[in-house]
Amino acid sequence: MSDIVWGIIRAIIGIAIIVAMFWFDKNKFESVKKKNGKMSKPFHKRWWTWAIAAVLIIGGIGGVFSSNSDDDQTASSETANKKQHTHKKSKSEKEFEKKMDKLAEKQSKEETKKHHKDNGFVPSKKTKKEVEKQDNLAKDVRKEHLSALKKKLNSLNTDKYNGNTIDKIDVQSPDHIEVTFSKHFIKTNTKDERVLLTKSIVDDIGDIYDRYEPYPDNTSIADIVFFDTEGNGYGIWNTDGEKED
Repeated sequence: MSDIVWGIIRAIIGIAIIVAMFWFDKNKFESVKKKNGKMSKPFHKRWWTWAIAAVLIIGGIGGVFSSNSDDDQTASSETANKKQHTHKKSKSEKEFEKKMDKLAEKQSKEETKKHHKDNGFVPSKKTKKEVEKQDNLAKDVRKEHLSALKKKLNSLNTDKYNGNTIDKIDVQSPDHIEVTFSKHFIKTNTKDERVLLTKSIVDDIGDIYDRYEPYPDNTSIADIVFFDTEGNGYGIWNTDGEKED
């Protein structure tokens, strides 16, 4: 099997790894608490999975270009050998060949232009439409993920904390989330109990955010700011479970 085929196969495997880890993280991954207290990260946030995919993709592409380079060198060598056996052309022959080359180039341009006109092809407009289509698709994906994130976060209090802990969770922006504690929670829990529950809420929000983050094509992170119903602050964390100063 040629180097080009092997290169293509390696690149496809690398791309397949990237697609597979995003699919697995979204549909199958379950975060597990490690010995150091942190939650395990999804595969698409682990550096070694990207390293494996990058090695396969870059190696595959490199193999394809390397093979093409070898072919070009072989072709150049054959051309050079042919030139050694050709006779020296006269000035009139060279001028005639130049005229014929120009005529052929002109005919080729006219045929290409006619083909584009017959098929309604306008390169610049088509390219612009394609770019706009890609941008709109990316916006729709981000919007869909942000909407799913909001729904999951809004159901967190009733699903896990019996509706007595959180007054509301407000996703201000893709990288800023505000959590308001209920009056009942502030009144009935000690400071140590509030700290433990806050860490639990941060872990839950982080897990949901990893699954439904607004930028599925990036490794994004968001701040989580805690308040009571009167606007008093109770700390800032992030979706990786780290407390910020």
